[in-house]
Amino acid sequence: MITYDNPAGWFGTMKAFLDASEGVIRDDLRGFVSALVLPIGESQLNAWTDSVRILRTECRQLIERHPESQLWGIILEYELLRERGRRPDLVILTGCSLNVVEFKGRPYAEQADLDQVAAYARDLAEYHSGSHNLNRSRKNALTGDWFGCRFRLSLA
Repeated sequence: MITYDNPAGWFGTMKAFLDASEGVIRDDLRGFVSALVLPIGESQLNAWTDSVRILRTECRQLIERHPESQLWGIILEYELLRERGRRPDLVILTGCSLNVVEFKGRPYAEQADLDQVAAYARDLAEYHSGSHNLNRSRKNALTGDWFGCRFRLSLA
């Protein structure tokens, strides 16, 4: 269980993410966002459920292909400092790169989605000292295998 002085809803290694139950991850996300005094609606809870389910599937497949990826960092709902609640859905730290993923419940990325991911990647790379030496990747991932599209974690 996380404490809410942490800047993220959930964080750990990819292996820890797979070992944690979906319910625990969702409860941690809910507790974190509630502690930020932000509203959480049913659509947000559904989005977390869907994105965690999809991410777990992709993480398992990635670890099968690249076992070293089980040690990569996964951060869900990371609150950018001094940004009034701006939170990338997912940040993946590979040890040499920082990858930002935004889940969108539609089968295509709009320009605003790409701009959002680019801004998150820029802010993390420029304003967080621990990120200065990492390569940054701007990734836009669309949730919704129910819409016929999925993202692939091919960040190695």
